[in-house]
Amino acid sequence: MVKERIPEGGAIEDTAEWSSEKYSEFMKNKLGREYRNFVNHILKSQVLSPPRNAKCLEIGPGPGWIGIWLAEKRPDIQIVGLEPSSDMRRVAKANAESCGIHQRIEFISGVVENLESFSDGEFDFVFSNESLHHWTDPEKSFSEIKRVLKPEGKIFVKDGKRNLNLREKFVVNVLGRFMARKMWKHWRNSLNASYTRSELLGFLNAVPNHSWKVRSTFLSLTIESQ
Repeated sequence: MVKERIPEGGAIEDTAEWSSEKYSEFMKNKLGREYRNFVNHILKSQVLSPPRNAKCLEIGPGPGWIGIWLAEKRPDIQIVGLEPSSDMRRVAKANAESCGIHQRIEFISGVVENLESFSDGEFDFVFSNESLHHWTDPEKSFSEIKRVLKPEGKIFVKDGKRNLNLREKFVVNVLGRFMARKMWKHWRNSLNASYTRSELLGFLNAVPNHSWKVRSTFLSLTIESQ
C-alpha cells in the first residue's frame, strides 16, 4: 500500500532558525555532489544537452546552485530561474553574482502553473530538481511547460518518490537521520508530498504530443525527453 500523499507547504522563506543564506550553504555542502551530478547528467546526455546558445528555464531553483553550475559549464546559454520565494531569489542572485555569471542567469518571481509571461516556444530546455512536490497543479504545470518549449525542446525534471522500496525506506528512515541531520524531517515531508510513477503518468497523459518518459531511480523519479 502506498501512503496517501501529504501536500507540503509552498515557497521556502526565512525563519528565525534558518535564514535563506544559511539554507543555501547547508544545501550546497550537503547536496553539492547531487547537484553537480544533475548538471553532469544533462551535459553528458546526447538527448538533454541544450543546443548552442540555448535559452533555458529552471523551475524552483531555490538558492540557484544547479542553474549557476550549469551556466558555468555552458558559457553560451542563458537561464531564467522561476522562483516564488523572494528570500530564495535574493540568495540565488547573490550566489550568481559571487560566481560572476549574473549576466547570464536571472531569477524572477513566478510559479510553474502560470507561465503566461513567456511566449509559446520560448525555451530550448526546461529543468527542475526537487520542486515538483511543491507544484499545486502538476497537470496544468506540464501543459504550460509543453507550451513554452520549442517543438524540439527538451525537459528534465527530477523529484523524490512516495512509494519507496524496503532499501530506500532504510536509507531514509535510518541512515537519513545522520545524513540529513536537521533537514531530515523536511526530507521526510518532501517525500510524503511527492508523487508515484503512475500518478505522474496520469498527469502527462493530459499533455498532447509530448515525448517524455517517467523513469524510476533510487529514491527519485525523473521526467525527461526521449
